[in-house]
Amino acid sequence: MAGRLAERVLARLGFATSDQTVLRLLKARAIQLVSSRTPRVVGIDDWARSKGQSHGTIVVDLEERSVVQSLPDRSSASVANWLACDSGAEFTGHDRHGLYAEGARQGAPNAGQAADRFDLL
Repeated sequence: MAGRLAERVLARLGFATSDQTVLRLLKARAIQLVSSRTPRVVGIDDWARSKGQSHGTIVVDLEERSVVQSLPDRSSASVANWLACDSGAEFTGHDRHGLYAEGARQGAPNAGQAADRFDLL
């Protein structure tokens, strides 16, 4: 429902509020729902803010198709720490670079792994 339409509907129900308040509350609730969910199937890949800059690691929920976390560096230790602490990952997909495979082995030893040559996952 659009913000202004929600404002009109709520006014008829006796709730005086603005369209911006409705949208702000909906966005806050969406963030809570996303942040409370632990991904089951994650994709791990490297990224750079701009060409030639240092790389970091991005973790994506492959079922929801959303970014879960961006890690500041490109190392197996940071991937292992994230998987061990913040994740209930049952399966990881990553490129064929060995450091992500090593991080997944250390952080989530029971999770299945798939090496994806062309990032198709």
